[in-house]
Amino acid sequence: MVAWLPPDPAIVGHARSLTAAVLTGWGLSELVYTTKLIVSELVTNAVLHAPLSGARFRLAVGNSTLRCVVSDDGRGIPRVVQTQPDEVHGRGLLLVSELADRWGVRATENGKAVWAMQRIPVRGGPSRSAGECTSDGGSDDHEKDLK
Repeated sequence: MVAWLPPDPAIVGHARSLTAAVLTGWGLSELVYTTKLIVSELVTNAVLHAPLSGARFRLAVGNSTLRCVVSDDGRGIPRVVQTQPDEVHGRGLLLVSELADRWGVRATENGKAVWAMQRIPVRGGPSRSAGECTSDGGSDDHEKDLK
């Protein structure tokens, strides 16, 4: 599943709803809650840090993984940062790093793609035809695993 998201903070809620609908359709309802949190953080970062162009949002399944990717034209490299208790922002990627099995960022031709992967529960899941991804970053681009 691929969607283009306009540069509007209100789109974050739409991305969460789309995530729930797609995962439920793929028979992965047990991953909805965690994936909605991950998607919310990745899309919010794209809207905040690359606010002029929007973002490309992708969900894909592989042999045993679910992958979320948000691409934008921002050049900054996202990273987990230490925050003070009274700071309002800065905890998103910490949440992603705790919720995802792996996450990272890779350079793209026009900016970057931030991705997060979760293992699909062993009981089964959708076939690769529901959406394809490879086992790690999915690209030969300059990928850096940040976890």
